[in-house]
Amino acid sequence: MLDQTVLSVFNFVLQMALVRFWSPDRYGVFALFANALLTLANLQNGLFTTQYGVLVPQAQEGEERQLLRAAIFSWNVVFCIVAAVAVSFLIRYLATDQTVPTLLAGMLYFGLNLLREYTRVTMMSEGRVATALWTDLAGLFVTILTIFAWLHFYAATDIWHILLGLAMGSATSVAIEVATNRHLYPLSLSTRVRLRYADVFRRHVTWVLAGIVTTEIQLRTLFFLLGAWYGLAAVGVVQAGLMLFRPIGVLWFAWSRIMRPAFARAYANGNDAQAARLAHLSAAAFLVGTLALLAVLYLAWPLIDHYVYAYRYPGVGQATAFWGLVMILSFVRGTYSVRMQGQARFRELSHVSLVAALLTVALVVAIAHFRGPIDTILANVAGELFMLGAVMWIMDRKITA
Repeated sequence: MLDQTVLSVFNFVLQMALVRFWSPDRYGVFALFANALLTLANLQNGLFTTQYGVLVPQAQEGEERQLLRAAIFSWNVVFCIVAAVAVSFLIRYLATDQTVPTLLAGMLYFGLNLLREYTRVTMMSEGRVATALWTDLAGLFVTILTIFAWLHFYAATDIWHILLGLAMGSATSVAIEVATNRHLYPLSLSTRVRLRYADVFRRHVTWVLAGIVTTEIQLRTLFFLLGAWYGLAAVGVVQAGLMLFRPIGVLWFAWSRIMRPAFARAYANGNDAQAARLAHLSAAAFLVGTLALLAVLYLAWPLIDHYVYAYRYPGVGQATAFWGLVMILSFVRGTYSVRMQGQARFRELSHVSLVAALLTVALVVAIAHFRGPIDTILANVAGELFMLGAVMWIMDRKITA
């Protein structure tokens, strides 16, 4: 929780500074990179990090444990390289005026941040949570130094300065961890390793990945469609409204990492009532916390609009209110979704996510055509309402084979 809080505070302050000093169209480009990284990190979670956190600790023999490490880490490296290159070129296609340094910095930003996330999960799975905190602090120190160096040598920071600074921080954390614990990161693409990961993918990944992909389509399509239809300034305004809810989002992410195995253990031991109580209490806590944040934002809005947005983001107040509705539903729905994951009901979750994603995308297209860019946020309200209702309906139904 401390690790996630430190990272959340830094990212929140950084984004507030970018909003304060950058124009909406420039911040919109950065928002594309930031949202693309979140999408890639969730894909990585389904493909690799979840599998490491579950399968490696369960392996009884040292040889099998090392084979799993090699299979998962090696294909994770391939994913990081391919995803970094492909998504950077996609963003360059959407934001056609971007420079070559931004393209290259974007590749490093994606690849090194994804590698950092993998090493963080590895350390937590191996029971070295304090090590994850210290390496994150080292990387954060390097990032801050790099950004201040750009500020010293350049009159104004460009997008690639920030991306490169974030990438250097991740590179520092990865280098410290891999150099210290090289045996946890065996790199091999031998036939035996490839076949082992193919077995992991066939048995464990498919439905998890399907649910993640459809959820990401539901959450992230909005930004890329707005960028294509209304321009990067519209993306910047919509992202600026969402930015204020990032701290609770990071805390929810930390909560999910802790509670997913807790739910799994409760159901494995037959403690269904305990799992339900944990889910209800957690959902209530996130509901109250989000409502409290909305109340604070409402009371402090004149100061926020003046000192953070500097009146350069027209419509950001409406965007913030709409995102508040989305976040209330998203945190509550996400809490019960994690409970269902503890029941290993990934197939049902993926079906619900698919319908919600199709509903959300269809509404985004319709609202963008008849209304405007900010109103498209309400499409996520409809998608989250559908998912919440469906999850609550199927959660306590009898699990069928």
